[in-house]
Amino acid sequence: MEKTEQTDAFWESKNLIRDPANSFYSVRRIGGNNKTVDIILELIKTRQKTGTFGLKWLQDIKKQPAFEVGQYSVLVDMNHHPDALIRTTEINTINYCDISVDHLLIEGPNARTLDIWQDIHWPFWTDLLEQANLVPSLAMPIVVEKFELVAL
Repeated sequence: MEKTEQTDAFWESKNLIRDPANSFYSVRRIGGNNKTVDIILELIKTRQKTGTFGLKWLQDIKKQPAFEVGQYSVLVDMNHHPDALIRTTEINTINYCDISVDHLLIEGPNARTLDIWQDIHWPFWTDLLEQANLVPSLAMPIVVEKFELVAL
């Protein structure tokens, strides 16, 4: 996503570390629609959700840069209004079929069982993959990102 004057101002007001090495931030939205984005933002802001899952294939197709440990992200809502600042603390890539309940501890409380997590993510990723003429697979690589809330 593109940076805007709003995200730059939010970053400047929340970035307490005035270190040139930490001057970069990305802009992100987590979720696929208004309702989901709002729910996820609230879970992050209340520290109930401390990570997220991404489909590596889609990141590769969209030529999105890989997230890195220590990277800051301004999270925005569907209207591109900045709402939270997070910092990535850990990144792992594992196959979909290897996701376990232990991995789900970073999810919001209602998505911490394997059945529910799969019911949410498999259809979501299937739709996105079909738009790219790809077929989901149990072996597809999933990026597991842990993060910490830095500021609201």
